[in-house]
Amino acid sequence: MDYYSKLLNEKDYNPTKKEILNEITLGTIRRDIIKYDCALITSFRSELKHCIYGYRDRRKINIYDNKGRNKELKAILLVLGYGVADVKGSFIENFGEVDAIHRDEDSFFVKNINNKPDFLHDMVELGKLYCQDSIMISEQGGENIYLYGTNNSSYPGLDRIKRFKKINWGEFDEFQTKIDGRPFSVKGSYNYFEEFKNLQNNTKKLVTDIARPIIEILRK
Repeated sequence: MDYYSKLLNEKDYNPTKKEILNEITLGTIRRDIIKYDCALITSFRSELKHCIYGYRDRRKINIYDNKGRNKELKAILLVLGYGVADVKGSFIENFGEVDAIHRDEDSFFVKNINNKPDFLHDMVELGKLYCQDSIMISEQGGENIYLYGTNNSSYPGLDRIKRFKKINWGEFDEFQTKIDGRPFSVKGSYNYFEEFKNLQNNTKKLVTDIARPIIEILRK
């Protein structure tokens, strides 16, 4: 059974030695952001507020469980042909507002492994569909890394960009930075990059069925 099948089944498991050897490290991420366009994205929200799509809009995502939303998002990323790795993102949701909250969230580090031209568009639109304050984008070469605002929260603001001035790479599995005093960090985990082509056939059908409705929206 591949890792995504295990995620879908929500079964705890102990990684094998082979899986541990496939561990995604920040060294891997550092190399990938030079070679590919990359993004950090999640569907987690403490509450669905500041969303740009209203309740009657068909683009409004109606999965209120964070794990359910992330399963759907991961399926979409895989079917679109991107490499996907599970990481932990740490940042402030609703930064600068009275209800600001520190969050450690299950996130996806996504690389445009097939150099698809729609990558940046897809990441931004998925951030908007899943009502995220922002997504992190790293353009190929690793010199242009920024947050892109994807909802109506005050920070960074819809379709506004806040660029990273400096990223501090940890010795093992973490990088940290700040934007306008806002702390932001990413940790690797004992998971590895997955691609749709490497999934089992039954899993391919399952993730395709999950992803199809949202991909149809993205491509309109």
